Amino acid sequence: MPDYKSNIVTVFRRYVDEILKGRYKNKHKREPIRDEIQDIIASQGGELFGNVFYTILKKLEVDIADACSVLFSDLEPTPLKDLDGDESKLAKFLVPYTRTDSEVSDASLIDGARFSRVKNKLLPDLYAFEVYGLAKAFGLNPSQLFDYFYGDGPRPVTGL
Repeated sequence: MPDYKSNIVTVFRRYVDEILKGRYKNKHKREPIRDEIQDIIASQGGELFGNVFYTILKKLEVDIADACSVLFSDLEPTPLKDLDGDESKLAKFLVPYTRTDSEVSDASLIDGARFSRVKNKLLPDLYAFEVYGLAKAFGLNPSQLFDYFYGDGPRPVTGL
């Protein structure tokens, strides 16, 4: 998703600008906040990593789930399915813990090699849209996963 990755930064900047324009009619009040946000994005090489997305939305006091529904509406992660029903209770209990990396990355729309590299700390962070994809694949509200990864939120419970 290289094109998506670069396009979403532009879309996110426009989204932030619209929020700021709605809050601050005076350009002189709006510009310092806009510049600070641009500095946060630039500090990460202009990429919209999950931590950048989270930091900016928290700073602006924007609901993460709402922002995700606006910004990532074109993504369609696949919810990870439970077992069919014929399996043992042990198998049903273990299924959330025995997903392969491939199953998770495919459902989340994350490139398999990139997923593995982030998981093994060879890359620093997921992109914001990848965190969204993970949340949707596991049936979570995106804000739960963002709060867990980048804030002080509890570890989300999945597979119940």
